[in-house]
Amino acid sequence: MTTPAIYRALGNIVASTAVPISILSVPPDGPAHPQPPALRQTNSLQWNAVVPFERAADWQKRAIRSLTSLRKLGANWDGYGSPPLRESALQWGADLIWSIPYEIRPPGFAPESGGAVQIDFRGDDGRELELHVQQNGSVEFLKIENGKSIEEGEFSQRDVSRALSLITWLTRSDA
Repeated sequence: MTTPAIYRALGNIVASTAVPISILSVPPDGPAHPQPPALRQTNSLQWNAVVPFERAADWQKRAIRSLTSLRKLGANWDGYGSPPLRESALQWGADLIWSIPYEIRPPGFAPESGGAVQIDFRGDDGRELELHVQQNGSVEFLKIENGKSIEEGEFSQRDVSRALSLITWLTRSDA
């Protein structure tokens, strides 16, 4: 198989430098594979390191497994004719998880109509962050503090540093 894959049974990532990582599942009855590596990135969409999945943080493993479970949703998953979730939105979420270099609570993931994906982060001090990964290449965000919206906006999916700065806000009590 030439396409990178997350193995459903193992929750592992295999990647090729020739193509971007893709959240595709290998059937559980597929051929046996050696333990594949997980990829990690910093603040760009260019991969710069390979980390074995078993050495990834537990929160990252849980988040990736949760995110990949959304791939099961087919057309009309909401009963209102919504298309399946966009692979690009799922992939952006996975890329973001691998790019966070420190321990956080695993985010929640939810499908949105039109093929978008919502990613919800919660901090320890009443801060919350919603990211809405749109099919048009943008990410809409909402910052919440003590139950009140304090900022909202939009940025390009290519601007991973903006997403990471929002997550830094979430996790820092003095930010």
